Amino acid sequence: MSSTADAKLPAIEHIKARKDGLDVLADIYRYAELGFDAIDPDDLTLFRWYGIYTQRSEASAASGEPGPSEETDGHFMLRIKFPNGIVTADQLRTVGRLSVRYGRGMGDITTRQNIQLHWLRIEDLP
Repeated sequence: MSSTADAKLPAIEHIKARKDGLDVLADIYRYAELGFDAIDPDDLTLFRWYGIYTQRSEASAASGEPGPSEETDGHFMLRIKFPNGIVTADQLRTVGRLSVRYGRGMGDITTRQNIQLHWLRIEDLP
């Protein structure tokens, strides 16, 4: 690919090109030891490959402004995917236990048949 074509790529594509997706899991474990403040912003973006997204701060969420926000209070949202919305009772019980232990006792069911757990800390992700 030419440098002209490279220049036209969105910034996220440049970030993704620098690291293999499988290497991100080791980063998650490393940052769990180091804490949220140690996370490189580029690595934070790559957590999405594992269904992990920064969560808006409570103040940002309460503002009523739609869409994503750069404001975070150090918490994450984990998206758990169930292909075709198919989940067993045992799997759902496990998600329920995880939500009680790490997600303030709740999980959101999305329109795409996934479950999102909120209020997770980097230390809890492994």
